[in-house]
Amino acid sequence: MKPARRRLLLRLPLALVIVVAGSYFLFNAWLESSGGRDALANALANRIGMPVELGQEFSIMLLPSIGVSGDGLRVGGNPEAGPFLDGREYKLAVAPGALLERRLVIETVQLRDAAVYPERFEQKQRPPKETKEGELRIPEIRQFVFEDIRIVFSGQEIPLQKIAFTEFAPGRATPFSIESVGLGQIEGRLTWNSADGKLDLACTWSGNELGAADIEAQLSLADYTGHVDAALSTGSGPVQIGLRSGFAYGPEGLDLEGLLLDAASQQLTGSGCIRRGPPLSFHFDLQADTLDLEPLERLAPDGGDAGSGLPADLRLRLRVRELQGRGALAQDAELRIGGLPECGPSGMPVGAKAIQ
Repeated sequence: MKPARRRLLLRLPLALVIVVAGSYFLFNAWLESSGGRDALANALANRIGMPVELGQEFSIMLLPSIGVSGDGLRVGGNPEAGPFLDGREYKLAVAPGALLERRLVIETVQLRDAAVYPERFEQKQRPPKETKEGELRIPEIRQFVFEDIRIVFSGQEIPLQKIAFTEFAPGRATPFSIESVGLGQIEGRLTWNSADGKLDLACTWSGNELGAADIEAQLSLADYTGHVDAALSTGSGPVQIGLRSGFAYGPEGLDLEGLLLDAASQQLTGSGCIRRGPPLSFHFDLQADTLDLEPLERLAPDGGDAGSGLPADLRLRLRVRELQGRGALAQDAELRIGGLPECGPSGMPVGAKAIQ
């Protein structure tokens, strides 16, 4: 080999390192500039369908994965109310091998010390539909971790230690977990059906004061409607509580339709709603043909007052054709906790029917 060619081959790796390092520093400098941050924020906003704002502290990484990290991430919301999501630290990494195959596979999404405000989410902020058939394209995400998250609803905070998803992809049953000191732990699987825009959920909720619950639900992101089935095993014995209801989410909160409650082998039907407030309020209008209060008393923890210690406003009306308890019998009875339930424009929960 000629000396000139040998010197060229020896210098080629060094030149390659210089080019890669120079490209990295130039790209990093561009991203750290206002123009670079805005370009990346706009790209993310177009992908998720919400405004995205990145903070000043910002850097990129090339190995072992290509990605970005920084301080300060704000998503959605509006200037008057504030962001839908406000996070302090974030990190996003993509798989380089998939990029060579023209596929987007996200290795890691991490967010730490963030607050989520569900009331600031607006339906017009839904992600854009990118295919001709209107199918929403969501990339595969191998690891998704939120730590130290606060859900702020009607001025009340729900602290969550950790939210984690693994191996997420459209159409795949994805394992997930939610951990909270006050609310316990939720573990299960969710499936995002991109063709019809529906989210299927099956999980177990344990470690809370009420007991353990098995939950199955489906949510349509097209109109924010769905249905839920839940079975609760209380800590006060073999008492089982079953719940089945359709629901619809709107500007005022959550409406419950076709509500069926099976408590201690007794069925109640009706409707209700959860209103944002403030304060956050729960409204239920229920009916039953016959009802025995004695088995239901075991549902109250330590025999306490059903309306005490509640973190929100509860309004319950229960109308029963035949009510019995402790040797007494009443016809056409009506029980109330708090004021009258108010969900619809008329002050009656939507879909509620009076007992004839």
